[in-house]
Amino acid sequence: MKTNIILAQPNRYWSVQEQKGRRWLGILWLALVFFLGVGTGIVATSIFVIHTLKANARQPIELDSYNDRYLRWLTTMTIDKLNLDTATANDLERELEETVRQSKLLRATIREASESIAVDAISRVRPLLPPEKRESYDRLMKEELGSWGIYSEK
Repeated sequence: MKTNIILAQPNRYWSVQEQKGRRWLGILWLALVFFLGVGTGIVATSIFVIHTLKANARQPIELDSYNDRYLRWLTTMTIDKLNLDTATANDLERELEETVRQSKLLRATIREASESIAVDAISRVRPLLPPEKRESYDRLMKEELGSWGIYSEK
């Protein structure tokens, strides 16, 4: 004897209430993912910007290389734009090389004077501090000015 068993199939379709609930659930998930992405982008950008600013702030400004590049660019641009002949171009390059040399001497003099002013200021401020703050002050000066070669412990 053969028995036909009919298995009850669950309802394949959701009710209207279930559809609305799932729709809102999907919208909430999309909103959550969107705001998590925005938050991650803001945090990552902030960390990158802060790291970059701190790294650049601790490096001394390299005016020598900037001025050298600028004067080389000025020389080549002037020679190209004015269509100068070789002799005049060589004279122009010699004059600008002299300008570079004078600029380097001036910057070295200014750097030495600035460093001596900074060292003098440090030595004048230190005795004014209470003894318990001097060690913190020395550590701070070493951290901030040591990489520039200005501060050295005495």
